[in-house]
Order: sequence, then structure tokens, then C-alpha cells
Amino acid sequence: MILVLTDFLYISNMKKILLFFLLATQFLIGQNQEQIKKEFTAYIQATNSLNASQTHALTYPAIFEKVTVQMLQDMYKNLSQNPNFNILTNSTNTPIKINEVVESGGRKFVKIIAENQVLMTFKSPVNDPNVMASDFKVSMNAKKVNFDPKSNTFNIIHDITVIGIQDSSTQNTWKFINFSPRKNVIAELFGKEVSKLLKL
Repeated sequence: MILVLTDFLYISNMKKILLFFLLATQFLIGQNQEQIKKEFTAYIQATNSLNASQTHALTYPAIFEKVTVQMLQDMYKNLSQNPNFNILTNSTNTPIKINEVVESGGRKFVKIIAENQVLMTFKSPVNDPNVMASDFKVSMNAKKVNFDPKSNTFNIIHDITVIGIQDSSTQNTWKFINFSPRKNVIAELFGKEVSKLLKL
């Protein structure tokens, strides 16, 4: 009877420890996801507002070995001062999926998928909006493209994939890289194994 009681107490204590561990793990995961979301939102707001200095500060620094800060500034200038169209983007109030954090080589990585809305208003009449809509669907892998002839505006909905990275070079804060399947910079910077871990 003493052996049975001892076993019962041992099992009961183990269940309490396991439950505590599971709750603590879920709490830490929740906290981590909130921090990722907060820092990702700041990054997206910087890119949406075409703020080159803020985008630079929130982008993973190694990317600027491949893309210079001047190139980023020129791209934002061309978009904000384009003679043919005005462009607005919104990814801050749309669905966001934060995947599981993975670790490799002393770094943490996380894949984030967010729905992005692009409003592109042309300053001159669009001759063939159907052809342009088809082009947007292919080039941006858009889920939805609508054209409003009254405002001369395309409303484009597509998903963007952003990779968050945390390591010593970021002072253990999350910095980000936009991912494109046309050019896998994650594999170039960190190797194919990291790309596989992130299922890119």
C-alpha cells in the first residue's frame, strides 16, 4: 500500500511539473510571437511609408552587402515620385502568419507571411486594364486584382514572405529580409540548410 501511494504521489507531482512546463513554454512562445509581431509591424510600416532610413535600420544588415543603401533610397524615390502612377501599400491591418522560430549557427530565424494590399493609381488613362491585371497576377503572384475605372486605380492583394533574423549582429533584436522565390537570398547568405528549415 505504501508503494502504491508513493507511486501515486510521484505520478501526481510529475503531472504538475509537466503541466507547469507546458504552461511556461506556451507563455514564452506567446511572448516571443508578440515581440516578433511588434518588430515586424515597425518594419512593415517603414516599408509602406517608403521611409528609407527606418527601413535600413530594421533590415538585417548583411543584406546591404548585396543591395546598397543608395539603391534602396533610389528605389523609394522612384516609387514616391513616379511620373506615371501613385502607389500605396498596406500590410499592417491584414492577416499575418508567424511560423515557428528555428535556430541554426547561433541565429534564430522566423518566416512571416502577411497579406499585402497595393493601390496603384495611374495618372493617365489605362488602355487595357485586363492585360495589366493579368500581368500583376503573374508578376506579383496576386490572389486578387481589381480595377476601378473611375479612379484609374488597381487594387492588388498578394502575400509577402518576410524572414526575421536575430543574432549578435542585430543585438538580439529581430531584423528582416523580404523573401522572393526568384532570388533566394536566405540560401545565399546562410546556406541551403537554413532555407530548408524555413521551408522556402
